[in-house]
Amino acid sequence: MELSDITEAMRPINADYLRDVRTIAQEIWDEHRGDDEAISQAVHENVDGSFWVIYTYAAQAVCLISDNDGAIEDNDASLAFSDGAINWSVIAYYAMEADVNDYLDVLRSTDDDGSEGDDDDDN
Repeated sequence: MELSDITEAMRPINADYLRDVRTIAQEIWDEHRGDDEAISQAVHENVDGSFWVIYTYAAQAVCLISDNDGAIEDNDASLAFSDGAINWSVIAYYAMEADVNDYLDVLRSTDDDGSEGDDDDDN
């Protein structure tokens, strides 16, 4: 088996994961636009209850797919291990949280209602 075979096999899983990340972010944005505290809480609730975090095999896939697979290091890397075993769900939680937040950043930057235009004041 070659790396290209693995990449090809992961393609549909990757697409499903990215679609779910974007859907979660879009729904949160649509409901809580402009309320950073509510957005943060909604991200936590949605990611914490996600299929991608709850089920070990899905959490392992997140660790393969996400560009933020090391996000746990920005929090508490010791949480990645429990009783000598890898805690895939915790690693996946932080990765997916970062992925959702990254897409929320894209939504903020493309928001055309002017709410994020304050960042350009120093020009």
